[in-house]
Amino acid sequence: MSHIETSTEYSPSDDQKELLERWRHLHAHGDQTARYIRLNQATRSVARLFVALCPDSRQLTLALEKLEEARHWSTQAISKNEVNQGGD
Repeated sequence: MSHIETSTEYSPSDDQKELLERWRHLHAHGDQTARYIRLNQATRSVARLFVALCPDSRQLTLALEKLEEARHWSTQAISKNEVNQGGD
């Protein structure tokens, strides 16, 4: 019986590396968690205001979805553009 040596080393393509980087898990550092909480509280307050003042409608649903999207992008701006230099 012969032994066949195979390479199991995996090297992702540039496109795969970009995807892995785009969706990597980022740990909060410094005051990021506190700022995420403030953003969530603020958008929740605005959502409550929208619901209280606007009639139930397709437009209200769209406004709430866009508000959720704005919160998402604001937290992404923090997590993806700040480098942890303090080691915490």
